[in-house]
Amino acid sequence: MKGYQIATRFVTRIVVGSLLALFLGTKLDEFLHTTPFFLICFLLYVLIGTGYLLIKETQHGS
Repeated sequence: MKGYQIATRFVTRIVVGSLLALFLGTKLDEFLHTTPFFLICFLLYVLIGTGYLLIKETQHGS
């Protein structure tokens, strides 16, 4: 896979995942009357998961 395709996939995953995490985390925190606990957990999950997938895809290609 070409470098720009990997970069585009990575950026798309970060943006879509972060938007989804922001939406779901905010709604869940409002519903449970918590501090932004779920928001932060979901964002960390997206960032770590996407970073893992990026490393896995780039090592697989070499």
